[in-house]
Amino acid sequence: MKPLTRIVLVTVLIGALLIPSVTFSQELNTRQPNPDEIGMKAWCPIMDYNFDVKANTSVIDYKGKSFYFCCEGCPSEFKQNPEKYTVQ
Repeated sequence: MKPLTRIVLVTVLIGALLIPSVTFSQELNTRQPNPDEIGMKAWCPIMDYNFDVKANTSVIDYKGKSFYFCCEGCPSEFKQNPEKYTVQ
């Protein structure tokens, strides 16, 4: 195989492998609550805990639903395996 052909193939394969992870990470961005969400009742799927949303509450929008987290460590736990916490 020619060196240039090998480089092109490797580049295409690497790109194909990276596309799903880029899409996945974009889908799991943490945000702050919107003004209309502050004060509402929420449930943290990690700690199985009900709480009131505050201005510093972390929120992840995933598959059309907003997930609210009671503390700083919960979003990273959710990001590791969101399907574990979204199955109803």
